[in-house]
Amino acid sequence: MCVKEQLSLCYRLLTERGFTSNSTDGPHVLIEDLSHCQKYPLFKHSLPAIFHGPSLELNWVKVYGQTYKQRVVVLMRIEGTSELLPLFGSVELVLSKNDEILLVCKRLVTEWFNEDLHAYSAKISNEFECILVRDLHSPFPCIR
Repeated sequence: MCVKEQLSLCYRLLTERGFTSNSTDGPHVLIEDLSHCQKYPLFKHSLPAIFHGPSLELNWVKVYGQTYKQRVVVLMRIEGTSELLPLFGSVELVLSKNDEILLVCKRLVTEWFNEDLHAYSAKISNEFECILVRDLHSPFPCIR
C-alpha cells in the first residue's frame, strides 16, 4: 500500500469515527442507589434525574484531557445581579452513569476580587451542588 492510499485510509477512518469524548476513568465502586451515600441528603436537591438508581463512584475521571477528582476546584458558573462573580465548587464525589459524568461539589462563596493578587477570595460553605461536566462554565480545573 502506497503512502497516498494509507493517508486516504486514515482520513476515512477518522471521518467515520468523528469526535469522541476520549474519557478514561480510574478505580470505581458500584453504588446500587445513591441514597446510600453518606452525604446524599446534602446534594439530593440538585441531583439530575438520570442519576437516580445505580451508578459508579469514581476515584478520578479524565474527560477531554482534563482530570477531575476529589478536592479539585472547578468553575461551575458565573452569577450575580449587580456584580458578576464566579461560583466555584470543590469536588467531593465523581459519579458516572450512561457516559455522563457528574461532579458533586461543595460550593465556595466568592467574596470579592483581590486586585493585588489577581485572584478571587472565596470561603467554603456547607452547601452541596451537583453539576454535569458538560455543563461547567469552564472545563479547566481552577486548582488541583
